[in-house]
Amino acid sequence: MSKNAINLKYSRYRILQFGVAELVLFVGTYLIFGGIEHSIVWPLTIGLAIPTLFGEPFFTPPRAALITAVSQIGSYFAGNPSSQSGLWLLLLVASGIVAVSAITAIWKQQKATELFFWIATRFGRPIVLGSIAALAIVLHASADNQEQGAWLAILLLAIYALIFLDWSKLFLAPNKASKELATITSVVAPNQLQLSTFSTFSLGQRVEVESSNGKSFGYVAEELASGAGSRYRVILDNHWRSVSNDSEHPCVVTAVDDQNLAPMGFAIEGSTESAIKLNPVSRLKIGQTLETEDIEGKLFYQVAGLELLEETWASSTAIVPRAKLIQIGALNNQGRIVVRPELPTPYQKVTVASGTAVAIGADFMRIGVLKGTNIPVGIKRAWQSSDGHLAVLGMSGMGKTTVAAKLANLATPEDRFVMLDETSEYRTRLGHVPIAVADLDWNVGGVSVCEPGGDLPAQCRSIVEAAMAAAHAEYAAGGNPRRRFILLEEAHGWLPEWNFATREQADQVNRTSRYILQARKFNLTFIMVSQRTAVISKSALSQCENYIILRTLDQTSLEYVEGIVGPHLKKVIPELQRYEAICAGPLFNSDSPVIVTLDP
Repeated sequence: MSKNAINLKYSRYRILQFGVAELVLFVGTYLIFGGIEHSIVWPLTIGLAIPTLFGEPFFTPPRAALITAVSQIGSYFAGNPSSQSGLWLLLLVASGIVAVSAITAIWKQQKATELFFWIATRFGRPIVLGSIAALAIVLHASADNQEQGAWLAILLLAIYALIFLDWSKLFLAPNKASKELATITSVVAPNQLQLSTFSTFSLGQRVEVESSNGKSFGYVAEELASGAGSRYRVILDNHWRSVSNDSEHPCVVTAVDDQNLAPMGFAIEGSTESAIKLNPVSRLKIGQTLETEDIEGKLFYQVAGLELLEETWASSTAIVPRAKLIQIGALNNQGRIVVRPELPTPYQKVTVASGTAVAIGADFMRIGVLKGTNIPVGIKRAWQSSDGHLAVLGMSGMGKTTVAAKLANLATPEDRFVMLDETSEYRTRLGHVPIAVADLDWNVGGVSVCEPGGDLPAQCRSIVEAAMAAAHAEYAAGGNPRRRFILLEEAHGWLPEWNFATREQADQVNRTSRYILQARKFNLTFIMVSQRTAVISKSALSQCENYIILRTLDQTSLEYVEGIVGPHLKKVIPELQRYEAICAGPLFNSDSPVIVTLDP
């Protein structure tokens, strides 16, 4: 509906409303006073009905205030100022102030925040000045005849109810018989309507849209303000032709109770088979897990970006939120998250992940859940060196050591799991019994923590060399080497980058890195825990195929992990909270990198 059409419709309604009020006024005064020639009728007409009819009480610009003020001055002279002289004098003074303020505001073209505009529009309303005149008239009538005064007060209350209440909103808005409650201003195939209406709806609200062509249920997706009421985007369950064959079509929009899962937003232009550009209708958080559903089942996405954009349609402009969702896949019967490239349908509904999940398979040890759900994320129990080494990266205090220490639970009695730690945290905080380097036996199973001291790169090279020797012996004998794990806590101390090491240390790191390059053949697996990628040997770190990436702000680290998780998830990493991480690699029960809330 155009602005002029809406204003014409509303003007007709107001004229009808005022006409009824005038009729009630004259009929009422005729019945009370026995005729309309009574001296009280004209002050009422001049002071109340005329300014209300021409001044429009719902919109009070200075011109309307001026009409009201002049009308009240006229009612002063048409009335009986000798009776209730104090009220009449107050009316005259107040009307004069409003009139002067209105003329000044018009002359100076003042804005709504300026003084004279504010005075005129706040105090120049018919309900303010007219009430003073009405009170004086009622008191005057009561002084002559109390019964007539009482009936006159009741009549004025009825007039006030007829004039100053917007009956269209109170009664006509919920009434489906009103076929002009809203107008379809435009349509966007296949199932979007743009509506113009004076009614108010909340984003995400379930509505029924009905016109002479038919009806459909849908959701309110967006609101933009305009001079002709609010403009809404409505995403229908059916094709737009189920409601209308063209635009500028009157319709009725009714809010209904929603028995379905409330939408978080709708897929819009820019969506692909692996990512969704979302028009959100609820507040989202980075990393939050959402889902869509089709005939193949549920498909999960995670929020990787949020932004505000300026958007214009139907001659209206607004700042609107937009979100970027990255597909992580669908759950199979074994509890694995499998990527399923799929282009969403236009305006497809996206909801919060319901949390319905298949239990994690026995082949995986749970380390956390998809953020915001109870869908478990786990790491392989039968972790072989062929699955790749693991790097645990992140700032101090984010939970690196907690998650790294939990990996020792993967070890069976036959496996050898050794933690190299110079922070003493594994011994003092996590309760592991330390073992001296000389007592470290790579031919038996068990979990040990070693704090060798001295020159760490040299000690690391020596320990790794011993592990390789034991593994090589088993391999050369034709057997399958036992699983051996070496966890390097604060790995940058054991394997520093060349520019953070002395020449002798760099030689030691190079020898260790060569062992790491050959380790998979001998079922020797490395777990590297570090705060910054810049200070750890890239020759060693580049051998990792699996990553648990916690929050980091270091730009060098962010640039390094971008090649692992992609540019969108790279932007998520600085927003992660404690015990939140991105898990990526073949070790996990997910084909793609996922944002995980880790089990503390």
